[in-house]
Amino acid sequence: MRWSEEVLLLIEEMHHVEAFLQWQGKWWMEQGFLWQNLGEADHEGITAYAICQMALCQALLEDFKQKWKNIPEMTQTPQHPDVTASLTYYEVAN
Repeated sequence: MRWSEEVLLLIEEMHHVEAFLQWQGKWWMEQGFLWQNLGEADHEGITAYAICQMALCQALLEDFKQKWKNIPEMTQTPQHPDVTASLTYYEVAN
């Protein structure tokens, strides 16, 4: 596979990870509200756990974004200067 194709796949995978963590964070938040037929203490515990899991997803997402912010510069080489043009999809998606 060519370098530019590998970079495009990398960018696409980064996009998928970001979308998944956003979805999973929302899913966890919804879980805290689904369990209404429990006692107050159980409901409070489940809600607290869901909030912690949502916060974990958000923290992972922010950490990945921070680590990935330099990917466009890191993937440029003198042999492959056109790769940056291919990276606009990820930059626009954010």
